[in-house]
Amino acid sequence: VASELVSNAVEHAHTSSRVTVTYNGAMFRVAVRDYCPLPIRPRPIEIGARRGRGLQLVATLAQHWCMDRHPDGKTVWANLAVDSPS
Repeated sequence: VASELVSNAVEHAHTSSRVTVTYNGAMFRVAVRDYCPLPIRPRPIEIGARRGRGLQLVATLAQHWCMDRHPDGKTVWANLAVDSPS
């Protein structure tokens, strides 16, 4: 999840970025902040394409994910639940 979010920031924002990982005892939050003020433009999935499904994978793996807009960019984050030890 972290790799996908960072890869998206590098490939699409073309700015510096900051990765933050926090843990609250039950969940990790991975957040990637970029400094590109342009909005995200989601594209339809091309079935035959070799790439372009990263955010769908993030959505599948994460309990919840979202994007927060800032005047100078955005933060895309994902919450990942941690199984309690047996």
